Amino acid sequence: MTVECQQPAPFSRFHYVKTKINMIQRETLLVLGAGASVPYGFPDGHTLAQQIWNKLSETVEDPLKLQLQECGFELKEIYEFKKELQLSHQPSVDAFLENRQEYINIGKAAIAAKLIPYELLQVLDREGGGLKWYEYLFNQMSGSRNDFEKNNLSIVTLNYDRSLEYFLFRALKHSYGLIDNEAVDLLKSIPIIHLYGQLGKPDFYDKTGRPFTPEVSQVNIKKCIDEIQIFHELVEDSAELKEARELVSKSEILCFLGFGYHPENIKRLSINESFKGINMLGSVYQFGKNEINQVHRLLKGRIRVGANNENALQFLRNHPVFS
Repeated sequence: MTVECQQPAPFSRFHYVKTKINMIQRETLLVLGAGASVPYGFPDGHTLAQQIWNKLSETVEDPLKLQLQECGFELKEIYEFKKELQLSHQPSVDAFLENRQEYINIGKAAIAAKLIPYELLQVLDREGGGLKWYEYLFNQMSGSRNDFEKNNLSIVTLNYDRSLEYFLFRALKHSYGLIDNEAVDLLKSIPIIHLYGQLGKPDFYDKTGRPFTPEVSQVNIKKCIDEIQIFHELVEDSAELKEARELVSKSEILCFLGFGYHPENIKRLSINESFKGINMLGSVYQFGKNEINQVHRLLKGRIRVGANNENALQFLRNHPVFS
C-alpha cells in the first residue's frame, strides 16, 4: 500500500493550526539524529565524510587543509587520514573513528572545521522563507511567558550542532521581550542533552563557550574538540547518558526525528527496557521498505513510523506527537 503525504501549502499565517492551550502537556521526549539538522543546512553523516575527503585531496587547495595544519597536523597525517576515511566506505566520520582511533584527534578537528561554517544565524531567522520544524515546535509550546516553563518537553540529540538551542534562545528573547539571562532561565526549563557532545558550549550558557558563528579558527576548533565525543568514547556512567535514560523512562511520548536507528544507540538509551509510555513514533525519511521493517523489529513492533517521504516538519504535522 502506498502512503501519500500531502505537501504543505506556502507559508502564511494560516499555515498550521496552533493548539488551543499552546503547551506540551504530556511528558514528551524528542530523540534527534543528523536528519533533524539538515533543514538548517547541516550535512548528514555521509555527506560530511564526503566533504572532508574531497577537500583534503593532494591536488586541491582548500581552507580545510590549512586549518588542520594550523591545529598542528602534518600534511602526511592529513593525507593518510583522507585516504583511509575514503577507502573505508564507512557511513560517517564517527563510524570510521570507532575502529581507527589513531585518527581520532584529526577526525574531530576535521568534523569541527567542516561543521562550524554552517552556523549561520540567517538560516535560523526565516531568511529564505518557509516553515521549518523548529518554528513549528516552538509554536506548540509558546503561549504566555508564564506558561512556557510548564511545557513537558525534553530533547536528546545525537548531533554536535547547537542550532536548536540558539533558535529557542532567540525566539524566547524576541517573543517575550526578555534580556539574555531571562531567556536562558526559560530555556533551561527544557532539558536538551547532547549525548555525544557539541561544537562548544553555547556562549549564552558559558562566557568561555562559542557563539553561533561560521568563523573557523584554531581556538574555535579546539573548543569543539574538547566537547565532541566519538561513539566509542561515551562511557556508561556519563552524566549525559544517565540523564538521557532517565528522560526515556519517564516519557509518555517518545519521538525519533531524523534518526538512523543504530541498534547501539537504542541499546545505550535503554529504550526497549525503560520506555513504558503511551506512544513511540518515528520519522523514516528516505528509508527503504526493508529498512523500515528493521526499525519495527529493533523496537519490537512498538513504534509507529511515518511515510518515507515525510521530512521532520511533515512528520510532526501528520502524527500525534504533541496531541
